[in-house]
Amino acid sequence: MTGRSIAYLRRSSDQQGLSLSAQLDWAHEEAARRGLVLIGSPTDLESAFLSGAARFGDVCLDNAISGSELDRPGLSALKNAVFESGVTHLLVHKRDRLARPDDPIDGVQLENELRIPGLTLVFSNETLPPREGEGAEDRRLAEQITSIVGYHESGKFLRELAERIIAAQQQLAREGFSTGGRAPYGFGRFLVRKSDNEIVRKLADGERVRMAGCHVRFLPDDQEKLTNWLWILEMKEEGWGVKRIANRLNNLNIPSPDAGRTRTDHGEEHLVSGRWSPTTVSSLCRNPLIIGIREYGRRSEGKHRRTGRTRHRHLTVHDRNADGSIRKVRNADAEMTQAAAGFDGHYESERWEAIQQQMDERSTNQAGVRRAKDPGKYPLATRVIDLTEGCGSIMYGAPHSGKRVYKCGRYQKSGGSDCHHNSVDAEALLSVVLQVLRRPFATGHLRKLVEERLRERLATAPQTSSVLDRIEHLNKQLVATRRNLSRVEERWAVEEDEARHQALGRQFDKLTTEVKKLEAEVQSAERSTSPSRNENSPERIVEASLSILDQLENLSESDSLRPQIAKLVEQLEIWVGLDYIGVQKGKRTLRKLRGGMISVGGYDLPVPLHGKENLRVRDCESEKEITNTDHVACGDIADEMDRSSSDDDPSAGPFGPGRTESFTKGSRGDWI
Repeated sequence: MTGRSIAYLRRSSDQQGLSLSAQLDWAHEEAARRGLVLIGSPTDLESAFLSGAARFGDVCLDNAISGSELDRPGLSALKNAVFESGVTHLLVHKRDRLARPDDPIDGVQLENELRIPGLTLVFSNETLPPREGEGAEDRRLAEQITSIVGYHESGKFLRELAERIIAAQQQLAREGFSTGGRAPYGFGRFLVRKSDNEIVRKLADGERVRMAGCHVRFLPDDQEKLTNWLWILEMKEEGWGVKRIANRLNNLNIPSPDAGRTRTDHGEEHLVSGRWSPTTVSSLCRNPLIIGIREYGRRSEGKHRRTGRTRHRHLTVHDRNADGSIRKVRNADAEMTQAAAGFDGHYESERWEAIQQQMDERSTNQAGVRRAKDPGKYPLATRVIDLTEGCGSIMYGAPHSGKRVYKCGRYQKSGGSDCHHNSVDAEALLSVVLQVLRRPFATGHLRKLVEERLRERLATAPQTSSVLDRIEHLNKQLVATRRNLSRVEERWAVEEDEARHQALGRQFDKLTTEVKKLEAEVQSAERSTSPSRNENSPERIVEASLSILDQLENLSESDSLRPQIAKLVEQLEIWVGLDYIGVQKGKRTLRKLRGGMISVGGYDLPVPLHGKENLRVRDCESEKEITNTDHVACGDIADEMDRSSSDDDPSAGPFGPGRTESFTKGSRGDWI
C-alpha cells in the first residue's frame, strides 16, 4: 500500500538561493524511490515563498529562519502534520535543517516529539524506522547517541561561525573598512584595493562584490549632504536641541537620509516621509565617521557570541532578559573597535568630542531606562489611529503629566513639524471603546457577527486527526523524560566535580520543567477526548470568547485581566480612529477631539494606515477630508468622551474638566 509523506524544508538566510528548491527536489526523489505520495511542486514552493506561507500541500517550510530558533511557523505546522491520516514518512534533508540547537538535548527531544508510532524519519544520510518492534530499546539508545552527536555538531557550527564572523569583522574594522550595512548620510560604498587604498569603483546600494585584495570603505560622496551634516553639528554645538534642529531642516524642506525609500511597519509597506526626526539628527551627531573615525561594535544582538575588547565574548546575564530571551545591548566604549576610516575628517575632533559631552549630560536622566512591555498598560496600543487631515499615523502609548495617553506618532517622530499634538487619555478612551462595543452586544447586533467570525476561523484552523495517537506519543515522551530525570538525579547526588555537579543541576532543572510541561499536555489532550470537557472544542472556544465580551466593561477594572483586553483587541482586529480640530483659546490653538469611529474585524477606517505614504492604497479616497458624519460607527466617540468632561468649559475635551492639550507645548522627552 502506498504511504503518504510529509517533507520539511528550511534555509537560514535569503543568500542560500537554491537551498529550498534543492531540498524539495531531494524529497521528491526520495518519495518516488520509496513509493510514497508527496504533494507539493516547485511552482507551489515559489508561491509559498512569495506569500510567506509555512505550508503548501504536504510540504512545511521555514524561510530565512535560523535553526537555533525552535519556535518556527513551518516547524509548528510540521508537528501538526505528522498526526494527519495516512502519514508514514517524514522527509528532512539533514538534521541541521531540522534544528541547530544550543543544547543537543533539545534536538533529540524535538526528534522524539516528531517520531510518533508508525512514522519513519528519513534523512539523506540516515533512516530512523518506527520505534516499535523487536530490539527497539537497544536500537533507540544507539539512535539517541547518534542524534546527540549530530545536533551537537549542528549547534557547534553556529557557535564557530559566529566566532569567525566576529574575528573577520573586527579585523576589517581595525583597518577602517566597512563591516556591512548602508553608507551613512553623504557617504557612499567604494571598493578599495587593500594594498594601496586605491578606489576600484563605487558600489550601488545592496550590491555585493568579491574581489581578491579588495574591501569596501565608506567614503565621502555627496558634498551637499555632507554640508547639511556639518550644519547640524554646528547647530548642536551652539546648544540647539535635536527636535529644534529637525524642525529647522523640515521647514527648509531638506530631505531626510531615507527619503524615497520604503519600509514596513505593522505589516503595511509605505514610503518613508522624507521628514527629519530627532532620532535621525541624534544619530548623525553621534557618528564619528564625520571626523574620519570608523566605529564597530556599539551594539550587540547576537545569539551565540558577541564582540569583546579584542575578540568574541560569551553571552552573560546582562545579555538576556528575565525570561532568558536574548536582548540587544549597548556595549561599553572599551569594547568597541575604532580606527582611521581612510580619509581626512570633515569636522574638528575636539569640537565633535565637546558635542558628545553635551549630549551625554543632557541624556543622563533617561540613560539606561528601559520601556515597560506590559500589555495591560496600554491595551489599545498600535490600534489607535490619528485620522486628522489624512494623517493615518499610529498613536503610541506614553506617560504624560502623571497619566497614560496615546499620542500621534507622526507628530512625535517629526519633532512636532508634521501633523499636530493630538493625544487622548488612554483610560478614558479604553472605557469608551468597551462601552461602545458592549452596547451592540447587548442587542445582539455585533455579537452575532463576532460569533460567525469566530466559527469561521475555527472551521479553517488546522486540526489533528488522531488525538489518541498524540496522547500515546506524549505518554511515551513523559516516561522517557522521567527516566532521564531519574538518571540525572542519581548522578547529581554522587558527582564530586563542582563543574559537572552544576551542569547536572541545570540539566535536572530543565528536565523537571519538561516533565511538568508534558504532564500538562497529556492532561489537556485527555480532556479533549471528552466532548463535555473539551476546552478546545469550537463550541467551548466560542462560548468562552463571547463570555469575555459580555464582561467587557469590567475587564479594565482588574489589573490581572487587562492583558486579556489587548489579546481580545488583536483577535477581533479592532481599530479605533480619532479626528481632531484646532480650537482657538485666546492666543493659543488647542487640539480638541472632534469625532471617531471603531472598526471590528479588520482595518476599515477612512484613512489608510500611514496615510498617503501607504503603498497599497494610493488613491484620492485616502486623502479625502474627514467629516463628523464619517465617525458614527458603533457610536460617536467624541460624544462619549464629552459626557465625562465639563459642560462649563467649551474647550474641555477628553482629558477631563477644563483640560486640553496645547499645540504650543513642547514634548517632555523623546518618546518615539
